[in-house]
Amino acid sequence: MQEIKSKYRQWRALVKHFELNDYDTNRCTPPIYNVTAKINAESAKYIQLCENNDIDGVLDLFTDDLIVMQEGYPTAIGKNDAKQYFSWINDVKTMTIDTKEGSPLNSCSGDNFVFERTEIKSISSTDQVSKGKSLAIWKKVGDSYKMYTHMYNSD
Repeated sequence: MQEIKSKYRQWRALVKHFELNDYDTNRCTPPIYNVTAKINAESAKYIQLCENNDIDGVLDLFTDDLIVMQEGYPTAIGKNDAKQYFSWINDVKTMTIDTKEGSPLNSCSGDNFVFERTEIKSISSTDQVSKGKSLAIWKKVGDSYKMYTHMYNSD
């Protein structure tokens, strides 16, 4: 676990380095991207669709080649494969998502991919509380974002 934490700190330091330093034209000049509002809007849609028990609506928020990794289950690739995973949405009464961190993955390639680390709490129709954490990678599609990869595990 300590090694993972150390590698994460190294990765964050590298990301900060690219975000804070100027580079000549032969390298990348990282522009400032403000993607928070767009990702928050998509997350709000996700919550609303889950609370409306709308699996197809939730799947529309993902890219066609989505990857879903949930604790205890095999990796699902593509919407057809992932649809069974999302059956839990049929039982959601309320949900909250607390974004802890998010930014473009690589300053040099722009804002085409954005990561988001969250804590999620949902309450089922039988008042069962589920809490967990997730890491999502959002892919820019046109002027908006769709979730490309979603990893989740329970607390």
